[in-house]
Formats: sequence, C-alpha cells, structure tokens
Amino acid sequence: LQNKKLLQELSHKGIKRVQTHFNWDNAALQMAAIYQKVIASYYR
Repeated sequence: LQNKKLLQELSHKGIKRVQTHFNWDNAALQMAAIYQKVIASYYR
C-alpha cells in the first residue's frame, strides 16, 4: 500500500516535470515521429 502511494507521488512529480519542460504540441510531435520510425522499421 505504501509503495502504491509512493509510486503515485513519483508519477505525479514526473508529470509536473514533463509539463514544465515540454509544451504538449511538441511532445505529441515527438511521439508521432518515434511512432513513425517504429512502424517504418517494423514494415521494412
């Protein structure tokens, strides 16, 4: 139970950090680029 609470706190802090470092448009673009690379290499 304590681990679960700790995990929630960590993920919440991680989300906060991501929000301060990226704007979501940029993050979405990066995710799309990574996804396309994965798909391209998969179907090569």
